[in-house]
Amino acid sequence: MIEAVLNDAEEKQLTNGAVKMWLDDLQDLAYDVEDILEEFATEVLRCKLEEDQASTSKAQSRIPSCVGACRPSTIKFNASMRSKIKDITRRMQDLCKQITNLGLEKIARGSSIPAEWQRPPPTTSLPIKSAVYGREEDKARIIKIMSTAESGYANFLVIPIVGMGGIVKTTLAQHVFNDKAMEDFKFDKKAWLQLKEAVSGKKFLLVLDDVWSTNYGLWETLKSPFMVGASGSIIIVTTRNEDVALTIAPGVYYNLKLLSDYDCLFVFMKHAFDDRDIGARRNVEMIREKVIEKCRGLPLAAGALGGLLHSMTRDDECDNILNSKIWDFTK
Repeated sequence: MIEAVLNDAEEKQLTNGAVKMWLDDLQDLAYDVEDILEEFATEVLRCKLEEDQASTSKAQSRIPSCVGACRPSTIKFNASMRSKIKDITRRMQDLCKQITNLGLEKIARGSSIPAEWQRPPPTTSLPIKSAVYGREEDKARIIKIMSTAESGYANFLVIPIVGMGGIVKTTLAQHVFNDKAMEDFKFDKKAWLQLKEAVSGKKFLLVLDDVWSTNYGLWETLKSPFMVGASGSIIIVTTRNEDVALTIAPGVYYNLKLLSDYDCLFVFMKHAFDDRDIGARRNVEMIREKVIEKCRGLPLAAGALGGLLHSMTRDDECDNILNSKIWDFTK
């Protein structure tokens, strides 16, 4: 029922605050479901390890198989999990009940929201563009942090990059990851998205992109394999949530600011017109004003808007795009 009205909700959230709150609650629920599934998978693995250990002992092999399920830790886990699932079910039912009150309708996938607005695929360490305009100073500052900060109590340093969606946190991390300055750090291992094996005693650089969870226990589990890495190793984390940064690296984090109007306009012009002369357009001043107003310092928004206008030659087409409600998502 929820999936059937998602397209309508994504469009209506631009003008309806209640719908936006509904989508935010749905997103929070999705993260909690993911946390429960990860917790359950961890418990399954723990039980399997205990069973494997028990099977190697002759004394343990004579104990009936039901004993494992009756252990206090298992009983406690099952009770906790049962309570969490009931809470998840209640919250999901509440969200379903709100569908009618919010006036959400079923819209076939693809008929409302363009494909380019759907969630992007997992990122890689390879940047699409050869340069990250307006972020050279940010890149230099992050590299300076990497070179001057102490590792602290662990053998590695965590550097969260915090900023709202569209501010190019991922692109910035890609350019830091591939910068020639990384050669000076003499990392034995560099990783993006997937964990590398054999980090024991090795100096590594790892990027964790688009992190949302504030579950401290999950972070402790994730970082445990890297505790045996060589001193001077570094983990870069990108996130929209300041609480995530404070969970995984209490203290200082790098807060990515919005681009200046000038830099944002430059990104738009590059995508929209390349090296073509736009002086002949009657609405060139309106274009400049609308880009600054709509993109609000977000380079990804400027690039996306420029890309939409790239192949349009008629002024009325450009006007329709620039005046569309879809660009009000940053409000």
